[in-house]
Amino acid sequence: MQKFSKSVLKTLTKALKPVVPLSRLPFNQSFIYPTFSFSTATAISSETSSDNKATQKLRDTVAKNTDKGLALLSTFKGNESAKKFKAALKALTQLSAEETKDGVTLYTHLTEAYIMDQKPKKALESIQKASEINKRIFGEDHSSMVKIKQIYTQVLIGLGKHREAVQQLNEAIILADKYLKEDCSAQSSLHSLSGQIYHITGNHKQAIESYNIALQWDMRNPKPDPVHTASIYEALGRIKHDLGYFKESFVDLNKALDVWKAAKQENTHPEAGELYRAMASSLQSQGRMQEAEAYYLKALEVLKKTLDEDDLKILHTYNDLGTFYSDQGRPQEALDIHLQILDSYKKILGDKHPQISTSYNNIASTLLDLGRCEEAKKYLEMDEKLIHQTYGKSHPNLSTTYSNLGTV
Repeated sequence: MQKFSKSVLKTLTKALKPVVPLSRLPFNQSFIYPTFSFSTATAISSETSSDNKATQKLRDTVAKNTDKGLALLSTFKGNESAKKFKAALKALTQLSAEETKDGVTLYTHLTEAYIMDQKPKKALESIQKASEINKRIFGEDHSSMVKIKQIYTQVLIGLGKHREAVQQLNEAIILADKYLKEDCSAQSSLHSLSGQIYHITGNHKQAIESYNIALQWDMRNPKPDPVHTASIYEALGRIKHDLGYFKESFVDLNKALDVWKAAKQENTHPEAGELYRAMASSLQSQGRMQEAEAYYLKALEVLKKTLDEDDLKILHTYNDLGTFYSDQGRPQEALDIHLQILDSYKKILGDKHPQISTSYNNIASTLLDLGRCEEAKKYLEMDEKLIHQTYGKSHPNLSTTYSNLGTV
């Protein structure tokens, strides 16, 4: 498998865009994390076995909390599952068994929980811990490091640390070529990660090539993961959308939907909800507005069924729907949505996040469309103050705010 050369690494670093939030890629793509293949609670090893009742109680605590954590992960409850994995790790530490394969397993599952709960910094801490323990057990040159480096790469991408992500991915590729050359799942995941980095940095041709190779490996896999396969088709659709090939984009997005339908998860998985949102945007770009609205509403239906009501995926979809209504000359409906989600955004992201600035501008714009100029002015002034405090007086976003203030 081709690695990133030093010249490519330099080019990627120069091409880096501002930090992309963990929940989003260009064209609002959520990050798809590789499916973990580590042991489950029922496989907790016997390295710490003892006839001592206190020891057995701790081992039962590890198994019980790991089982509960995995069950919560399967229902997309990241915050609650993280608590269970932390409880299991606490008991494992009391058994003096943190530095074991079970410790690696639990820190890896904890990483997944933090990813799901939109906590990238904590995800980074936990995958670093898993990596450190695994190295001490097996060394750097071991097949088990491939999966850890894949996850490590994804976390770094989510934090916007693309240079470090490329380095981790290169190391994973070297190990996979040595130990997992014919492992379809590993090779597909690594090519998919390469495509993801190329996409983020605007190297669309290389991204498409990497994703297509990932699909070829998936086709060779006797038991491909439908979530992963669908994510590849979706990524291809998003790239073609970015390039302005809207009809071709929709074809790939439909292929992703076919995968979800074949797996009977089109109404029960949040990533399927994200796909409907992508399809809505594609349809909107093609001028198929009635269909686009239906897909936005379908996205919300699936996401609200599978996630907590204040999950960012739901809020971002509402935001897109509000913008859609505004573009369609339906300012009151747009205003209702943007006002509805503002407090939730503040609760999750804080008062100084760039999304709050976007929300202020969206609200002001719809108020202007409704002729409510004094109210619009209030939100524009709040936006101006936020940008000044957070980014300084020379930030480019101020031009939009000043332009809108000039119309009040």
